[in-house]
Amino acid sequence: MKTHCSYCNQEGHFINRCIHPNREILQNNIKKDAIIHLYCMEKFKFNFLLYKLNLLTVPELRIIAYKNNLKISNQPNKKEIQEYIQVLIPFFSFENKNHIYIPYIENDLLWDYATDIYRITNNKTTLTIYTDIIKISPRPFCYHIFMDLTYTKIHPYLNNDHKCAICFESILNSDTCTLNCEHVFCTNCIS
Repeated sequence: MKTHCSYCNQEGHFINRCIHPNREILQNNIKKDAIIHLYCMEKFKFNFLLYKLNLLTVPELRIIAYKNNLKISNQPNKKEIQEYIQVLIPFFSFENKNHIYIPYIENDLLWDYATDIYRITNNKTTLTIYTDIIKISPRPFCYHIFMDLTYTKIHPYLNNDHKCAICFESILNSDTCTLNCEHVFCTNCIS
């Protein structure tokens, strides 16, 4: 009988012996989610970590369990998954911690977080949330956000599906605002 890992789908080992590099990436992503969770709890009383952990697959939850010496059954039911997630929240969040490590979070990932938070909470604007959370993530050097307001500028890289990340309206034929990071928005959302 061949052994098969349910996380990486490779033969020769089970999930509890998996050393696939994606498990480190998954662990680091959850740590970044925990930083955003801290912000969301403070600003919106929203449990972002619960939201993100509920998006993980059972193999991803199991690999996190093995990596952190936690227990979860091989084929957990929905109740066991929710109980396990409730164990993970204080494990990764900063409850009862003496200090916290805040990793550098890339700008595009911060923007994705801001977009998610806005979509879920419908509170503030994506740009306001982005500028809030960029303040809590260490930056390699100081960034200044410059806005270039452009009226009816043709953007060759935009297609018919391109929408403003704030209001979700098509911005192909509208006035736009382009940040120095090349993110493009409609001017109504920025002003």
